[in-house]
Amino acid sequence: MSNTAKELLDILDQVGESASFCVHGSLDPVLAGLDVTGVGPVAFPIGAAEAKELIAVASQAPYGRGEETLVDTEVRRVWQLEPKQFKLTNPAWGSFIEDIVERVTIEFAIHDKVKAQLYKLLIYEKGSLFIPHRDGEKIDRMFATLVVGLPSRHKGGTLIVEHDGQTRRMDFGGKDSEFRVQYAAFYADCRHEIEPVTSGYRVCLVYNLALSGRKRRPTAPKNSAVVSQVVALLKKVFDGDEAPEKIVVPFSHQYTPAGLGPADLKGSDRAVADLLFRAAGQAGCDAYLALLERWETGEPDYESLADSYNSRRRWYDGEDDGYDAEVASMGYLCDWGMTLDKWVDSSGRSRKFGEMEVVSDEFVCDGDFDDSFLPRREELSEATGNAGMTLERWYHVVVVAIWPSKGK
Repeated sequence: MSNTAKELLDILDQVGESASFCVHGSLDPVLAGLDVTGVGPVAFPIGAAEAKELIAVASQAPYGRGEETLVDTEVRRVWQLEPKQFKLTNPAWGSFIEDIVERVTIEFAIHDKVKAQLYKLLIYEKGSLFIPHRDGEKIDRMFATLVVGLPSRHKGGTLIVEHDGQTRRMDFGGKDSEFRVQYAAFYADCRHEIEPVTSGYRVCLVYNLALSGRKRRPTAPKNSAVVSQVVALLKKVFDGDEAPEKIVVPFSHQYTPAGLGPADLKGSDRAVADLLFRAAGQAGCDAYLALLERWETGEPDYESLADSYNSRRRWYDGEDDGYDAEVASMGYLCDWGMTLDKWVDSSGRSRKFGEMEVVSDEFVCDGDFDDSFLPRREELSEATGNAGMTLERWYHVVVVAIWPSKGK
């Protein structure tokens, strides 16, 4: 499997820092302090009475087709207010939006400064919709759209974003719609739509996201071709009588056991996980995040024993690069092994698979095998009777574990 493993690592090395083309989140509400000309201050959550007052001073939102700007309620049916028609008076609202923008830029792995320009206030009533379309560049260096759902009870109006063979559904409605502020951001070049609202009123602020610097305007990442390559490699890996039961692919960043989930992954690790999850599904495989723990036991090198015996047990739960004060070097290694546990699926849900053993041939890594692991714990036991001292060490790394689906 070594050549195939090398091919897989070469592909993963080319993956960028983000595979996200849209971001969705839900936050405790911060009141925007919405004050509308002709209406006055608007109470939250926005109910039917407040929504009807907004609609009374709003206009039907148009859409663009080529050089034309048209109004057609069969294509887009939603009411709009221009920024000049309202104010957001809560001083905390600006910082709230800045926090959301920061979350989005982290997800998209954008390192340039991003500014959010308020574009419209939209009011969706029962039957409101917007058929599939793409957003145009409304301001210079715009690359994405941010939609912030204000607390308002409604059902339907799901935002659907499609890109690179993937589809994401983001619903601002439901039982929490009047108690939470929800947001979604997506690249402007992504095809998206709003499904019809079935009840209530969906009220949103829309912002244009643009780069402040001079870097090239980013576009949504496209990895479908790379996913196809990984699909072919996975099928090759698990083909034949001597195929491994599974493979485990470690991440390049180090994590504590508590930081185990797709949302906790850093930089390119998140893009790698997304790619492997997509490829595994297409190849007829299951894929999960897991904590791989490696343990070893043996006799210490007595010459390297520390002068002080005050501490015989050391824990490494932080993100250290190695032992700063190891008790001793390992002299004679008696036994070692690896196990997987702490399973998490691609949606961040915990799974109860229990411990699973791993053999070294299933571990897909580049370079020194030992360099992939983070020290976690060590214990030095005193000599008893005829037995000498025993040194035990544990190491860990977060991985993606992949194996053929049952019945494949």
